Amino acid sequence: MLKYFHPLKIDVFKKNPLAKILEIEAVRLKSQDYQINYAKQLLNNIAYFGDWLKKNGISVESVDRETAIRFLKQFKPPNNPLPAHRLKGARIAARAAVFSVVKHIEELHPESRLKTPIQREIYAFGKYLLDVLNLAKGTRVRYENFLRIFLERFFRGKRINLTALTPKMVRNYIDQVPSIIDDYR
Repeated sequence: MLKYFHPLKIDVFKKNPLAKILEIEAVRLKSQDYQINYAKQLLNNIAYFGDWLKKNGISVESVDRETAIRFLKQFKPPNNPLPAHRLKGARIAARAAVFSVVKHIEELHPESRLKTPIQREIYAFGKYLLDVLNLAKGTRVRYENFLRIFLERFFRGKRINLTALTPKMVRNYIDQVPSIIDDYR
């Protein structure tokens, strides 16, 4: 799909912060037989979003739905003033392009959507359960849920400091586990 662009434009795409996603999307659009003009519009919108991220000092890994919405609120088609009746279609295409970027980033950098220390701890624990212990998904989800309940009980809204836990605190928690788990179901 990129072959339909001018060679200088391809060079610009390769320097874009979203270059990897541009390549993935170009292959997807080509394999799904999108019309060339629509595919070019989507790829241009992704490149424009990448330029906006760079200009605003936003790292690719930190892009989330809120970042996408902020971009779309100020979106104007670059270097192409459109009549009002075509601007709506351009905004719809931009929305599709930008949210496909968010989806790719979440797949490429799942840790980027982890905002709290508890979420990061659970993610790291889940990776350990999969990578080291090779546990099945159902088992991992259950163990991650147990960890979430434990961490929220002791560290909700605080920095996680496991050294602050005493054996007595852990023992009391274990004694209460059945009732605590029932509260979270």
